[in-house]
Amino acid sequence: MALVPMLLLLTTAAAKKGTEYLCLGPRAHTITYDISGETLEEIENATISVQPDYSSSCNSAKSHHGDKTMCIGANVDRTCTAASKDIPFNSYLDCASCFAGLTTDLFYTLEVKAFALEQVEVGLRNSHLRGAAEVHGHADKAVTLPQHKVTLIGDKTLFKASFMVAGVVPVHIEVAVPTTFNYDLGFKGSIDATVGADLDINIGDHHIKYHKHDGFSHVNDEPSYTFTPKLNVDVEAEADITLGVESKVAISVDKVISYDVRMQPSFPLKVDLENNDKNICIGGAADFVLSHEADLHFKLFGKNHDLKHYGPKQLFHYHKDDVFKKCIDIQARESKSTVVV
Repeated sequence: MALVPMLLLLTTAAAKKGTEYLCLGPRAHTITYDISGETLEEIENATISVQPDYSSSCNSAKSHHGDKTMCIGANVDRTCTAASKDIPFNSYLDCASCFAGLTTDLFYTLEVKAFALEQVEVGLRNSHLRGAAEVHGHADKAVTLPQHKVTLIGDKTLFKASFMVAGVVPVHIEVAVPTTFNYDLGFKGSIDATVGADLDINIGDHHIKYHKHDGFSHVNDEPSYTFTPKLNVDVEAEADITLGVESKVAISVDKVISYDVRMQPSFPLKVDLENNDKNICIGGAADFVLSHEADLHFKLFGKNHDLKHYGPKQLFHYHKDDVFKKCIDIQARESKSTVVV
């Protein structure tokens, strides 16, 4: 009869339950856990949650960022709202403002029961994408450039976080943001102009969840968006141009799950002389595709090798042919060297 209480006492002693705090980048996070087992090989049941903590601060001697959202992106400055540098493409073209900056918060939850994966969830919260595709074309004759892709940032990891939960369970998170800029451009004559569009997209929350009985499920907010045309002209010009950005937020939790959110805005634009060459105008379309994909590769405790794939699945597609049009009165430019819309 004394054996049962003794076994209960041993089970209780092996259980670890508590709360820890850490900074992932500039954002404070709270880690809660309930684990039975002293080593990875002995863990039978575990519940782990890593969540943003909006009430705490990371402003300390070890972190000068303060408490704010994470910024990840390509060719983006510290504000996450502007390009960090001009990018030359060729002798006719440079990118005055080509960037993609995403402010976001990461979260992650894991549940293991009877040595097997019960469920896992990873995602982004309060995500906001700001970017631009503005190119400066300069030529003294008609030029047609072939369609081309320029890598703004490759597959390298932009953010890493490694920590131990309860001194037992390792968590290793990496975030990469491979991004390319695409252009297809033709000048119909002499040109010196900066043409393009800026984008401001509130993406919201995007989570992917896997449950061993229900499979994959997801939560996704519908984005809200603003597209703004940009036109800066020194020489009367005509041009056909298609600008696009392909950017992917790739989150990897080592030995557990990978989650990719792909964002693809593009802008087919046309610069024309109109009304007997009295006006120069920019007009065009806007297109934005949001999709996601996930890979489950759970082998954290060395006993399970759950391999599942989800997607890719399109979440949202916006397209409008005549989303904007702006014109400049050429005669009004005589007293100015540059006109900006």
